[in-house]
Amino acid sequence: MRDAIPAEVLAEPGREGRAAKSLRWLGFRVLHVGATISVSGSRELWLRVFGISFTDADEGASPGQEAGFPKPWPEEPEIPSELKGIVNGVYFTEPPEFF
Repeated sequence: MRDAIPAEVLAEPGREGRAAKSLRWLGFRVLHVGATISVSGSRELWLRVFGISFTDADEGASPGQEAGFPKPWPEEPEIPSELKGIVNGVYFTEPPEFF
């Protein structure tokens, strides 16, 4: 998936399987199911499902590199009705800075 934005989804304890299935049904690519559910999706999908938009941050980009990672807004998305009771939150991880 080109331009996919990854995130970690925190499911209600014991509901990880159902949460992963629901996220897949909504159009997300489920990468791993464990303590959190690793997913990825397009900017359009994140906006449609969670109401999240993204801006490109230039932080961490070396000279000559293109813009850095996409920053979500709002940082704490609203959980849609389809996922209420099975998903507690969505967390976007910024890439590490190397010195």
